[in-house]
Amino acid sequence: MQPRPTDRSLIFARLQTNENDGIGWLGGGGYDFLGLLDPKWYFPHEYESSFATAWGLYYQNPKDPNAEQPSAEAKKQMDRGRLRLVDLR
Repeated sequence: MQPRPTDRSLIFARLQTNENDGIGWLGGGGYDFLGLLDPKWYFPHEYESSFATAWGLYYQNPKDPNAEQPSAEAKKQMDRGRLRLVDLR
């Protein structure tokens, strides 16, 4: 992965189509409740996750054409994360 500044709209377009390796962003990082309320920096649970976007798409909808089946370990994390996300809602 080669870091480079990119326009925000392009970042999100690439996230939705799984054309990214990962993103870095300022803010959050565990010093506030952001990591608990929106765990996209640590857990791929949607298309805006900062890494493993295809796994996040799988978490939302395994039939999504851009989704990718995660590894067994990642699926375990998803099962645990699903419980936590439900508890927070």
